[in-house]
Amino acid sequence: MGSLVTLAVVAALMVADGSLSFLRLGIPPPILSWGGMISDGKDSLTTAPRMVFVPAAVILCTVFSLNRADDHLRGRFDRTMSD
Repeated sequence: MGSLVTLAVVAALMVADGSLSFLRLGIPPPILSWGGMISDGKDSLTTAPRMVFVPAAVILCTVFSLNRADDHLRGRFDRTMSD
């Protein structure tokens, strides 16, 4: 049986990419990433908190939405979860 990539896996990969980019171990700096944006804005957190909070909020909303969609679709279409 083949492996199925779910939306929860995509959400976890997005968090991993953001974490690695924040540590400068992910996507190189000329290419934008949410983790890189947070890392760039951490030095100006006291003067411009939006530089950190906007990309962090986008990551939060995206991962939350993907997990909610995965739960809904799994409950609707996964036959092994029927009661």
